[in-house]
Amino acid sequence: QAYNCLIHFYKSLSMASHPATTLQSLLANRAILQPYPVDGPTIPQLAAVALKLVSQSQDFSSLVAETDWEVEQSSQALVHLVKEQIRLKPSFKGFSEREVLETLIIQTTKKYILAGDSDGVERMARLAMRLRIEGIVDLMNVGRDVMSTKVMITDAKISWLLAWSGLAPLVTQFLQWTGKTASQFSLYMTDLVSFCKTKNEVGHGLLVAAVKTAYGGESECGGATQQRAQTVLRKWVMRLLDEIYSGEEPELQWVRLDGLEENLASKWGLLGVTTMLQHRPGIKVGEAIKSQAEWKMTSKAGLGSFCSGLIQTGVSCEELVRLVGRVMGRVEVNWKAVLTLVTISTELVPKTDAAWHFLTSNMVRTGMEESDQESFLSGLLLARQAALSTTPSFPSYSAWFHTSFGDEQTSLATPKRSHQFLVSQLTSLVPWEPAYTMKVHITRPPYVPRQTKELLDEYKRLARTQLTDLGEVNSDAVQIADNRPSEETFDQVVKYVEEFSRTSKIPPSLVEASMFRKPFFSSQLLPALLLVKLEDGEMDIARGQMVELLNKKGKVPGPLYNSFISGEFRRAELPEVKLPDEECTEDNLTSCLGVLSHLTEPEDIRLVLGQISYILRNLLKCKQSTEQQLSLASVLSAGQHKLAAGLHNKILQTFLAGGIWRTDGLPILTSSMPMLIQTINCILTTSTFHEFYIEILQFLRGTERSKLEVEKGKMMFVEDILGTKYHPLKKYEQLEVMEKMLAGVTAATGHSLFTAKIKYLENRRMCLAGKDFPHCYDQFSLEDVKNVFELEAGLADKVDRLEQVQRLYLLQACVAQCSASQSDLVKCLLSTLLSVWDHSGTFPSNTLVMVQAVSKVVDSRVWVQLWRQEMHTTIADKMVTIFELVPGFMLESAEDVAPLISCRSPARFGVSLPLARLVLSSSGQTAASSASSTLLCPVVRASLAYWAARGRLGMSAGLETGEMEPFWCWRMNKLDVASGARVGLILLAEEYLGGTEEMTTDNTVVKKLVTITSTVGQEAMESVLSLSPTFWYPTVMSSMLTSSISLVLLLLSTSEPVVLVPSLKFCVLTLLPRLSDLMVSTEVQDWDLGRATMGMVKKLQEWQIHTVRGELEKLEEQLHPDLDELLQQYLQY
Repeated sequence: QAYNCLIHFYKSLSMASHPATTLQSLLANRAILQPYPVDGPTIPQLAAVALKLVSQSQDFSSLVAETDWEVEQSSQALVHLVKEQIRLKPSFKGFSEREVLETLIIQTTKKYILAGDSDGVERMARLAMRLRIEGIVDLMNVGRDVMSTKVMITDAKISWLLAWSGLAPLVTQFLQWTGKTASQFSLYMTDLVSFCKTKNEVGHGLLVAAVKTAYGGESECGGATQQRAQTVLRKWVMRLLDEIYSGEEPELQWVRLDGLEENLASKWGLLGVTTMLQHRPGIKVGEAIKSQAEWKMTSKAGLGSFCSGLIQTGVSCEELVRLVGRVMGRVEVNWKAVLTLVTISTELVPKTDAAWHFLTSNMVRTGMEESDQESFLSGLLLARQAALSTTPSFPSYSAWFHTSFGDEQTSLATPKRSHQFLVSQLTSLVPWEPAYTMKVHITRPPYVPRQTKELLDEYKRLARTQLTDLGEVNSDAVQIADNRPSEETFDQVVKYVEEFSRTSKIPPSLVEASMFRKPFFSSQLLPALLLVKLEDGEMDIARGQMVELLNKKGKVPGPLYNSFISGEFRRAELPEVKLPDEECTEDNLTSCLGVLSHLTEPEDIRLVLGQISYILRNLLKCKQSTEQQLSLASVLSAGQHKLAAGLHNKILQTFLAGGIWRTDGLPILTSSMPMLIQTINCILTTSTFHEFYIEILQFLRGTERSKLEVEKGKMMFVEDILGTKYHPLKKYEQLEVMEKMLAGVTAATGHSLFTAKIKYLENRRMCLAGKDFPHCYDQFSLEDVKNVFELEAGLADKVDRLEQVQRLYLLQACVAQCSASQSDLVKCLLSTLLSVWDHSGTFPSNTLVMVQAVSKVVDSRVWVQLWRQEMHTTIADKMVTIFELVPGFMLESAEDVAPLISCRSPARFGVSLPLARLVLSSSGQTAASSASSTLLCPVVRASLAYWAARGRLGMSAGLETGEMEPFWCWRMNKLDVASGARVGLILLAEEYLGGTEEMTTDNTVVKKLVTITSTVGQEAMESVLSLSPTFWYPTVMSSMLTSSISLVLLLLSTSEPVVLVPSLKFCVLTLLPRLSDLMVSTEVQDWDLGRATMGMVKKLQEWQIHTVRGELEKLEEQLHPDLDELLQQYLQY
């Protein structure tokens, strides 16, 4: 109080014309506006504060300019040094050593903060603490003196030093974070997270201080500071999680904050868990079931360690599980975080499994009773995760499933319809299920009534088929390979095939065996015929024809014939040699691989390869892929499966070393799904070429294991993927590997499919070396050019070694020499760029160079013609962005944008930013008449003003006045114009439609609205907003957007805390009719409409009933019956 009083008085004193001689006379002559309070500051107190103000306004740096006062020395020596300097410099006499030291420390600290010198700040902090302890200075909470708008604290270490020393506690530091300092706050959070990846003094200290500020009782700034501290904690958690999800694995168990009060720690733990559950909820529950087996969870590092730290803050198990249930029922969750929380909590907190059991049972029961798929699958997924920890409530998934569904009396599927729902849901999950769950469902099936048993049997058949595809149940081909016929039998069936190839008739002795020696035919001859390896292509065709004839005669069982024609027997040509379980170890596998290099006899080689195959399958038994078919996604994520990746690397290195056994051993790399995934991953990602890779590609193609699903419904061979958008190019060396692989496959097969791509890759290599291109492109088809475009679009700048000019010349040569028409070239480029962009999710970095290369060959009119063609079919923001890069491209008339205006998003104001930029650049190049006709369109004009208001475009001439003036005022921060509030409400409505639920005073737009209200006054603000949003920009905004504006205005005026304080007249004559209109609208959510309705009723109750009735009588509009009934109930009018 004394300090604030003296600031005002000191300023008045500086303006006085007749200075007084003494402080006492000055104080005696001051204007007294009201009686001096009894408990006010005394004259000595006022004098002390005044002297402090005077001293702080002095620059004492010159006083110690010739001394090294910061050097480590005793306090008394420092005081003596300052005292001597004061004595030697008469102009500083009158100041005490205390005043000089305090001001020096404050001023020097500010200087070091501004320079980002944490070492300098640390010296000042330690000095201030030492001098304070010895009673020489005060310097507690001088943050307001240290910080300013020019001195922002963005260095986490500096922040910690100021808080630790007491110079600027976090309570004070948090005051610097406002909407205007968002960029500085982002820098601060980035730096803070870098200190938190391992436990250290800075990260730990700031986190403890932030938690105490957030939950340690009312601070000097009250609840606002606590709310701000909680926001900082949430932002910190989200930033840390982003680091983890990007691949970082920090050790974060320290976030339990040992030593912190239990009450504070538990509140922090709940905030952290809530934020973790809701951050980045990109995966649906069905996808989580598919990915569950791939997510590895450990409390030692990464997400698991963070979860472990939060759980150990003292949060009770019941509170934790209730929180998860509440959050899952209200919003989308991050399933990886949820499942991690289940695993870690069951490991760390006693009896948590019982709470999880209660929650999962309720979710599953509710899901079945209400046919709610989301609830059922969520409960099932939580139960599976809990069962992985083997607890009393979840001894295993098998036990839980049997307990929950196996008995008629105790089954969670109580109503009859629940049984059908249960089986149908299990059936729909089959393509994504891990093998162990389907085995449980088959061996311990759920109880179902008689009328549902047919559905259950159908599910079992489907599950068994899936298990066979996953390699969990031996197929006919595998069983036959395990009981391999003798070599003599193989020789005999080769003779049968040779005879059939000459006569086209089944040899009589084979027919005789099928009729009179059925056991021998079934166990030896038929398996040998299906398995025998025939190098001659014609002989292989003859064998196929003979098997087909035998099948028609009923001599080949249906499943065996299906396995044969699908190529499965060719994949199962390496018989396994079974070993005891104790010998199926990784060490034994390594030993077998070492033995191979010393073997020469085929029988010995086959024996060891069989042992390796069996050991490998047993080691990976619980690591089998859960996908129905091979997919690109599983191949590209192969590195996440550490065991399979490690085993594959061992085997591959042995194969690369060479040996006579290598060809016979190829099935080892492809026979099981985990090995096949690792092998294809190696082909697609290796940056070192080896001739053996050609053999692998040929083997994959020959055994029909080369196909994989690159996207839904699209299958491609591995070699076809090379150089496409599906091929991840992380290193430049992959281009040379790709060239050699394609050349090797071409040489081995004689096909010319990859010739064009090989030529382009060789030209590219010569371009990098500065040599002439060895190949021309005159024979390139449009498909060849498309392949070149796709290769270049998928090659990132940071990977490519070619300069942009080299790329430009390379592409220009290709485009100029090919025979395709200009129109086809442009369409090909556009479709390829969009395809790569859609697949990768990022803008192709080579787009500009590619567009320029094509534009040098293609006439500009072709681009305009293509724009007009696409505009009437499908043209999106991405396509507009590409057109914007075309040199000299411009829109020529209003008709060039009219279709895009008519199909714009109803949730946005005006046209998209890319289109607005293109219109603006075109209007600056076209003729005046064309430009005016384009800009006369109200939607385009409003869009340009809107994007200018958001700082994305410059404000065009003529848009600063008239109906577009509010946008100009908003951009220029002219907050004394009431109509600018309409722009703010439009922005908030867009945020609402984009998913933002809460609009607090921390929101930058909301702050601007509050400032406008306080500047222009409530009456002016309400006058502007009384007009319905429908009439603000009638041809621009959709009914969805105008309804959302009305809802946002209602929420800002009635929800707690109230942002815009409305008058009674505004509530009744403006807000009530808006609310009434929204009640018949289908454009807003019922939940938000309910909030607005209850908020309005509570708001009206703030005034006297007779006053409200008086205003209601002035209302000319008829209110919605439901709203009218509410008003009668609460206001009794």
